[in-house]
Amino acid sequence: MDAVSEYVQHDVPWDMLYADDLIIAAVSSAKLQERFGEWQEALERKGLKVNADKTETMVCARTAESLQITDKNGKALKQVENFKYLGSVIHAQKGNEEDITARIAAAWK
Repeated sequence: MDAVSEYVQHDVPWDMLYADDLIIAAVSSAKLQERFGEWQEALERKGLKVNADKTETMVCARTAESLQITDKNGKALKQVENFKYLGSVIHAQKGNEEDITARIAAAWK
């Protein structure tokens, strides 16, 4: 992944890589669309393919917001309210509060 990300990767927390997982963070939907396009092009130059059916987007905000990001073929990426990354669940409006509560409860069992 170093060869792929060499020219497109930004520092944490904007881009985070782990194995074949990638998180891209941006402050606007336009910037996220731009960054996703850059990553998709970089990956494809190295012979890798982004699976739009498995790729998800999420808006982290106090209120629910809609986000429309597409791949280079115009296929819309699925927007989710929560997802699991490296064993932690992150929720769009609640952050990781539920995950922390569940981990504390599990530790007391």
